[in-house]
Amino acid sequence: MNKTSIRRLVASLICTAILALFAIFVWPTRFRYEHIQNQILVRIDRFTDEMSYLDVGDGKWTDIKPSPTPASKEVYKAQPPPTP
Repeated sequence: MNKTSIRRLVASLICTAILALFAIFVWPTRFRYEHIQNQILVRIDRFTDEMSYLDVGDGKWTDIKPSPTPASKEVYKAQPPPTP
């Protein structure tokens, strides 16, 4: 191996390491942050879509429970049948 090929190899390894570190630590981050009415800070997990909000009083993240959707079996059981 000559000096040029060694330099190319080292440069390629350095670029690969920088890209790998960027991918691991910078993008994509696990959470996406949103504001509701410019007052409540909400974080959304990009992998599981779970949401939580920041409780300003104690400084902890509190999970937001999703409301049942119309496709949920529990909702259908709770609703009376439609009247004609």
